[in-house]
Amino acid sequence: MRTICFTSATAGVLLLLSSGLAAGPLEATRTVAQRIEVQHLRAVHEERARLAAARSVIPGFAVYDDFRAVMHVHAEDSDHTKGTREQVLEASIRESLRGGHVYVSHDWLCDPTGFAFGAVNNLGVFTMGDTVPFAGRTRILAVTPVASKLRLFHNGSVVTESTGTNLTYQAASPGTYRIEARLEIDGETRPWIYSNPVYLKIPSPDFMKLPSREIAPEVEAKRDLVYAEGQTADEEKHKRDLYIPIGKTGMPVFFFIHGGAWRSGDRSQYPAVGNRFAKEGILTVVPSYRLAPKHPHPAQIEDVSEAFNWVVRRISDFGGDTNRIFVGGHSAGGHLAALLTLNEHYLDRLGLSPSLITDAFEERISAFRIGIGFHRS
Repeated sequence: MRTICFTSATAGVLLLLSSGLAAGPLEATRTVAQRIEVQHLRAVHEERARLAAARSVIPGFAVYDDFRAVMHVHAEDSDHTKGTREQVLEASIRESLRGGHVYVSHDWLCDPTGFAFGAVNNLGVFTMGDTVPFAGRTRILAVTPVASKLRLFHNGSVVTESTGTNLTYQAASPGTYRIEARLEIDGETRPWIYSNPVYLKIPSPDFMKLPSREIAPEVEAKRDLVYAEGQTADEEKHKRDLYIPIGKTGMPVFFFIHGGAWRSGDRSQYPAVGNRFAKEGILTVVPSYRLAPKHPHPAQIEDVSEAFNWVVRRISDFGGDTNRIFVGGHSAGGHLAALLTLNEHYLDRLGLSPSLITDAFEERISAFRIGIGFHRS
């Protein structure tokens, strides 16, 4: 999926009108005749040069592309088994248009490359044109490469404004949200960017259904196994669950660390994760650890390193391959996975080294979907 920038005002107005979003009026102070005066044209030229020099290079978003650039970049990246470059490009543009992944820019004022608009919550990151499940804390975000006047609309009415390169808004209710960005040019406020909306909707009960906790017939779950000794009050947090593919040996091992901002969460919440990976032949270990604020840092990473120590020394008894140990986690667990992988101190005190970790995972997981990214440690 790619978000396309249209630099044609005519095409842009048609797109906005088709979405029921008419562009706002120009906040003008000059007549047409005054606009072609040499002094004004010189001032506009100087302001455009200033804006070009002030532009920040914003890291690229995989879903955002200028309409002109996509013709070249996407053609190079395309899978030519699906057709010629022109066919793949046309299909990509049509898909983006159908999905509403489009914004309009008067790029003669300033290059909009890097502009981003969308919403984010615990269920994912969403871009313009997307329907966003309105659940938990949903934030509306906008980023521009130069400082501009930003106005956020909710169901056609302005709900917040700011001047700068970014805007963040905590959505209080569902509905249609879109952003406008304007630039000051020689005393006039001129329209620069119009986004297509994101649509916040309350999800149905079926969407919010939790994944099954049922364990597949080909998976054996061994729960509540102790990995370290400690105070009696902490016994439950010094245990781990194993999800073992039945009838296999020499299996890769996934050491998964639960999330919860270091203050909540438990291994018992993740049978769906253990079951999912074990079904694919991956022996999965899910430990608990002591929680804050009762147990402040570094209690969490110390417990995680103890659990990892157990994996290194004992997982072969359950068919795991100690040469293929992968580490990952959800949310705060991802942070603990990074700490375990990148800070040698916590394993060194146990006579171990992060080199025992084959790879580190960044895992994005919710109760409704599971996605995995791989990064070299």
